[in-house]
Amino acid sequence: MVDAGAMKGIILSLLAGFERDGYTHVILLSGHYPNGRQYLQPAMEAYRQSGGAMQALAIVETEIPGVSGDHAAKYETSSLLYLEPEIVDMGAMEGMPPGQRGGPEERINWMEDAYQNHPCYGLYGIDPREHASAAIGMENTRRLVNFLKAWLKG
Repeated sequence: MVDAGAMKGIILSLLAGFERDGYTHVILLSGHYPNGRQYLQPAMEAYRQSGGAMQALAIVETEIPGVSGDHAAKYETSSLLYLEPEIVDMGAMEGMPPGQRGGPEERINWMEDAYQNHPCYGLYGIDPREHASAAIGMENTRRLVNFLKAWLKG
């Protein structure tokens, strides 16, 4: 995490630079959920108050209808399986018997200390070992891109 004031300043500087360079539209898309409240919305308010004129959308991916997210679980793993499959190593999460895997809609917080020796330690969401797929990643990506294209078209 970065200091909220510093991030707000960086975002304002970027927006001012984009506008100075002649951009008319900007999309600030975050996949890190606290950023919407902590950085994006305050920066957008300050940008508007300073007279910023670009059409701007500041959004967290899960605020887009039909787009799901998590923390390195089913949906983020699915996105990588679709977009960059060569960097996904599902074998790194093996080691637990199938009976100890989460169900298809069961969101689990594997970030707690009790899971330090679990292969999914650090994840939050639906177990990706049996529920992530490139097809899910493709659908999530399609919805996200279509939403952003529609916003750009007005």
